Amino acid sequence: MISTKELCWAAGFMEGEGYFYTPLPDASRQSTYCIGANQANPEPLERMARIFGGGNSHICPLHN
Repeated sequence: MISTKELCWAAGFMEGEGYFYTPLPDASRQSTYCIGANQANPEPLERMARIFGGGNSHICPLHN
């Protein structure tokens, strides 16, 4: 079970840093719902995965 503290942290993180989207379906998949957040530090994303479980994760380095 997710603690209230973890749920509140996740809600604040997603409100400030995250986004929700639905890619257009194609022949290889049905409707998909996605969440994302761009971060230089992977720790918040790893914490989200620990709280909710992780699906596909993509970590891309920032280009300066």
